[in-house]
Amino acid sequence: MRQLIKFSARWEYNDKENKKVCENRGREFTDIPATVAIVGDGIYNGVYFPAEELKKSLQKWDGKPLCLDHSDSILHEIGYISNPRLVDGKKLVVDPHIADYTKYAKDALAWIRLRREAGQVPEVSISAWVDIETEEIEGHGKVRVARNIEPVHLALVTEGACSPEAGCGIGISYSEDDNPWDVKTSWDNDSVTFSPADIPVYYAPSNFYEGDDMKEKKDFGVVPPNPKNYGKDATGSWSKPRLSDFTNKSWDELTDREKRAIASCFAWAPKMPPERFTDLKLPHHDPKTKNVVWRGVVSAMAVLFGARGGVDIPSEDRKKVYNHLAKHYRDFGKEPPEFHALEEGGVEMAEKLLKELEEEEKTTTEEEEVVEEEKVENEESSEVVELRKKIEEYEKAIEECRKAREELEKKVLDLSMELDQIKEEKKKLEEMRGKPKVAVEESESKELIDEYERLKELMKKL
Repeated sequence: MRQLIKFSARWEYNDKENKKVCENRGREFTDIPATVAIVGDGIYNGVYFPAEELKKSLQKWDGKPLCLDHSDSILHEIGYISNPRLVDGKKLVVDPHIADYTKYAKDALAWIRLRREAGQVPEVSISAWVDIETEEIEGHGKVRVARNIEPVHLALVTEGACSPEAGCGIGISYSEDDNPWDVKTSWDNDSVTFSPADIPVYYAPSNFYEGDDMKEKKDFGVVPPNPKNYGKDATGSWSKPRLSDFTNKSWDELTDREKRAIASCFAWAPKMPPERFTDLKLPHHDPKTKNVVWRGVVSAMAVLFGARGGVDIPSEDRKKVYNHLAKHYRDFGKEPPEFHALEEGGVEMAEKLLKELEEEEKTTTEEEEVVEEEKVENEESSEVVELRKKIEEYEKAIEECRKAREELEKKVLDLSMELDQIKEEKKKLEEMRGKPKVAVEESESKELIDEYERLKELMKKL
């Protein structure tokens, strides 16, 4: 759909000459000691602007009017922009010029000078025709995307399409990544390095403008950035965390950095850092590990859709909170519920989400019980097998002992029979030799006793 939209750009001072005569016009213009940057690959006024689309529109920016407050009146056109060029592959930069002979040139120049002397920068805003379609963009999910950009004009404004504090006005620019953010102050070209925990992620509201007139700016909340390098917990249980789950300090004792770190476990805060722990809404990260918990994400989405009494946040913030939670759904390989269900009331969807969560918890509990039973059965089976093995070993040993005993008893019997035979033979020999009977008997008795004792010892050993 073709739309005329407005979105903020960034004013950056430089050291250009203040005055020059434009030869092709023959009139005096003031070259403002600044450039204006239109940054791609970012969300402006609720619309995602790809860098490649800015690149395609590069030459269309040359000569476009510079005016005041997006006015269509010829009286408020004070100059033009020129020299469009692409920097770093995604930043379109133009030079602003003010025609000294226009009605409000003196007022505009005075305002720009006043802003600089105050250590501030003017805000500037772009008006352009674009084709807007909802697309799936990596890193952003489903968003409205601007294609076929046709610039209309650049405007000096008292307040841009979204504020500098929201990251899409003048003065600072940043992107969400794992590296420290280099934030440049436009008025002195100094750089200050912040960590992601120091700067919250904001999104420009999509309904900031209505027609050609600016609506009164509302106090929107903040979607805190995720904890750095967070992991995923697909099976862990979930319960709403308390402050004591994060720290043993009171909220007033915490530093701003510590408050932001705690806020990163939630999906919404009224401001950064929050004034109170109770201001934080829709928790879904584990307080200790900072891992995103699947059941926490589903619970937060259900509450956003109205479950358990819903959540008290501005209606304008619901889409950006939804996008944040929807990204976590995709972290787990799941498709989030459609946002239009929330716009249509969301109660039915909220009940469905809670029912699915309860069924999932029930299924998980049953599975854990089955696993535990199988584990016990396996342990019992293992013990029975081990006992049976030992019994078989004992029975085998007993059988071997029984056989050995039988063999020994047989040997003893054989030896006893041999002994009796030896005695008979000795007796006959003695009689043949004619030895006295008593002596023979004593000798034989002694030999028999010795032999008997020997056999007894042998039996003991066996």
